[in-house]
Amino acid sequence: MQVGEQRDQLQKELELAMLEADLAATDADEARARVRCLEQRLAASGDYLAGIPIPDTERPASASSCVQALELAEAHLDLVVIGDTLDAADELDQHLKGAMWGRRACQALRT
Repeated sequence: MQVGEQRDQLQKELELAMLEADLAATDADEARARVRCLEQRLAASGDYLAGIPIPDTERPASASSCVQALELAEAHLDLVVIGDTLDAADELDQHLKGAMWGRRACQALRT
């Protein structure tokens, strides 16, 4: 295998690994939301509830892009002012890590 071919193969593997990591992080967010929901219900009722779906009100807002993260912030965070940044966010979304950055922006804004 030539150096260029090896580089291309490694680049593809890296892209796949990054996508898998982003999906795993999204799954982890869902799991944390589920735990919070169940803990709150358990504390409120004294019952152990298993297998219940997470209500939409308990599901964390998540974005699949930087633009979507800004749109969610504008829609849900009354004290946050988002300036004219959609073009810059769109440029970030063109990057391989754009979806991951959008999700992390949502996480940061939630905390």
